Amino acid sequence: MLSTSKTTVLLLLCLLCGTAFGQHTLVLDKPGRIKRLHYNVGDPLYVKLQNGQKVEGMISKIDSGKIVINEYLVHVTEIDKVYKERPLFSIFSPFFFVGGLIYGGSYLLNDVVFGDGRFLSRRSFWFPTASAVSSGLLMRFLAYRRYKIGRCCEVKTIHLGDFAKPPPKVKNESGQE
Repeated sequence: MLSTSKTTVLLLLCLLCGTAFGQHTLVLDKPGRIKRLHYNVGDPLYVKLQNGQKVEGMISKIDSGKIVINEYLVHVTEIDKVYKERPLFSIFSPFFFVGGLIYGGSYLLNDVVFGDGRFLSRRSFWFPTASAVSSGLLMRFLAYRRYKIGRCCEVKTIHLGDFAKPPPKVKNESGQE
């Protein structure tokens, strides 16, 4: 068991490490929710700016109020929407779409070559093909969750090393601290 002095020294070292190795983080705050979205240097980010331009790529640098995405400087106040990828939708969307097309194509080819040629009147062909293709298209549309900045969310940069620093001294109107 650690003694009190060793525990105190260990706690002090942990606080100093947080200040020494602190870095800026891009944070997406969602009101009414406990979970924040954190983006660090090296994370992929997809945003839409207020002028309509979309910027996608890896975060190269995060500074106070500014981020660099693939050599493109973006001010946090210019961000209009943040898109977060839903990995399962992105992975399964092409499988459903291509699988539906392959099923429909193979059914048509099989019926034309070996059947009686009345493939357009059978319901067993249209429903699975249309449902798989439309599911793939719907998943492609839902692959990114959109967060509108200003209406429901807020984007800001925070410095993770600031928790150990004392708060700044504020002077009142008479000049006293």
